[in-house]
Amino acid sequence: DCTSAMTGYTCTGLTPDICSETCGDSTVTFTEQCDDTNSSPNDGCSSTCQEELGWDCSTGTCVEICGDGLIVGGENCDDGN
Repeated sequence: DCTSAMTGYTCTGLTPDICSETCGDSTVTFTEQCDDTNSSPNDGCSSTCQEELGWDCSTGTCVEICGDGLIVGGENCDDGN
């Protein structure tokens, strides 16, 4: 069972017994890699709350990975070293 009081989840059903994660609520839950409160692409955290290629969201804030050979976000260049 789950309740609507469970942070980061939306619950429905009679008990309620059907729960799903709420992407975009700033709470990183079980299958989410990040949650930056928006559904904008190319900012490190996708609209499905997954870390985007070229970004590191492990600290709670998504930052560009310098030296990975990918130009993302505010990077002007990235030569891979």
